[in-house]
Amino acid sequence: MKYDIVALWSGGLDSSLAIKILTAQDLKVLAVKFVTLFMSGKMTWRASLEYNPQLECDVLIIPLIRGYNELIKNPAFGYGKNINPCIDCKIFFLKRAKRIMKAVNAKGIATGEVLGQRPMSQNKQALQTIEMKSGLEGKIIRPLTARNLPQTELEQSGCSTAKGIVDREQLLALRGRSRKETMWWASEYGLHEYKTPAGGCLLTDPGFSARLTEAFQHNEDSVKELEALKFGRHFRLPDGTKLIVSRDDYESQYLRAILKSWLRIEPAFIPGRNSFLRLPYKTEEDLELSIKIALRYNARGNENIKLTARLIYPDSRTELKVAKDLPSKKDVSPYLVTREQK
Repeated sequence: MKYDIVALWSGGLDSSLAIKILTAQDLKVLAVKFVTLFMSGKMTWRASLEYNPQLECDVLIIPLIRGYNELIKNPAFGYGKNINPCIDCKIFFLKRAKRIMKAVNAKGIATGEVLGQRPMSQNKQALQTIEMKSGLEGKIIRPLTARNLPQTELEQSGCSTAKGIVDREQLLALRGRSRKETMWWASEYGLHEYKTPAGGCLLTDPGFSARLTEAFQHNEDSVKELEALKFGRHFRLPDGTKLIVSRDDYESQYLRAILKSWLRIEPAFIPGRNSFLRLPYKTEEDLELSIKIALRYNARGNENIKLTARLIYPDSRTELKVAKDLPSKKDVSPYLVTREQK
């Protein structure tokens, strides 16, 4: 299949509007959505191609796992306010989009970037660095802010006979952090359904950043461990073992699917949420405390109730354990991985 432009698409307002501006010029656009472990919700594990009627283009969804996690640990251009390596991330995405561009014979790549919207990655110097490091100089078009930037080889001015395929006069000159004008243009282009402007990258969230940093410090960086960071309550027990307590049945079912090598703890005789202890646990004391914490969140408001836990090991072996005098919220709070923890 052949396309005129490959566009990076997050599902958010900016990238969606950028695509609409291009499709309004009768350009054939392939929207590419790269999915990582650090986006909210369940991870997408398989690639797919589908038509999006609102964007009026095909959407290619590609999960990114290998290589991306190492980038998060050691970004060449550093982090933003939290653990978000925005410049390195954009370069990483663009390099992969470049491969797709060549495969579909497209002439360039579009993004939803707006000059001055993000202080780290959307200033003129950063945009130039991203373009150079991705090997796409002159081939990246930013429809929302294009008229604030030098003309690219993809653009033509009015009735010019230049080799460009995009009419620069129909592009916008947005800049800064305000979204009011962006939302107005979205309405003008008939774009009414899109994700919140803040986007879904968890690396900008202080709470998730604390969890991720703490996990890296304990060398817990497998694909499934990183995916699990998005779900449940996370505890670091006194001797170093990780415990995750599901908040609801949805989380229980998903964590059961991805943490099959962990010890699962559940109430033995009443319905309840599942908890997961990383194996091998460090000490018997960590095991005993994990059982008490797991049962505490199933005590239905009575913290002194006597409960029995069922332990289900990865080899399907089961064991019953009784716990009394369940810990209070104050007792367990020192072990909860929060944004204040270092």
